[in-house]
Amino acid sequence: MCDRVRVYLEIWSRIEKAYFDECMVSERGLQAALYAEFRKTLPGVNVVVEPTWNVGDQKKEMHPDLVIVEKGQITDIFELKFVPHYDAEWKEDIKKLFRYTEKRDERHPQYPVRLDPKTGQWDADFPVQDGCLLHFVVVARRDSANSTAVWPDALKKEVRKWNTDNEKWNHWFGRTGANDGEWDIEFECH
Repeated sequence: MCDRVRVYLEIWSRIEKAYFDECMVSERGLQAALYAEFRKTLPGVNVVVEPTWNVGDQKKEMHPDLVIVEKGQITDIFELKFVPHYDAEWKEDIKKLFRYTEKRDERHPQYPVRLDPKTGQWDADFPVQDGCLLHFVVVARRDSANSTAVWPDALKKEVRKWNTDNEKWNHWFGRTGANDGEWDIEFECH
């Protein structure tokens, strides 16, 4: 994890620079920038954008924003929020993030993350690694009426109210609205 912490901090610094170059205008732009950085910086991993997953007894399909797959296992799952002009509605995204790793029948969940290039159909499901890293990534105003999403202590306090399993997660935040904002990652929140 220590090497990955350093790499993630470097990646987030480059994303911050890209944002302040003034051409990142949507959540898809943030997603594309992270995808490119992960592909460039993390050799030997696959990065999957918005796979379609049926999670637990959930009837509606879910789509994590980014997933990292290494050595046949899902190692990282990301949910993104990008609202630099306002505050982020975050509760459903973090709840969804925790659902992805819920064990069923004492087994780790498995999800499709690879297509068969010949048929275009989902290939075999890959397991969620024990200790899979969960990431909530948010860019939002620091000074809006409800700016909880970009303040780690405030966000952790709110999440603790319903995160009864004490699930760990990483909080990537970009605060906008000040002279040049503040960007950082709070690792292993719970």
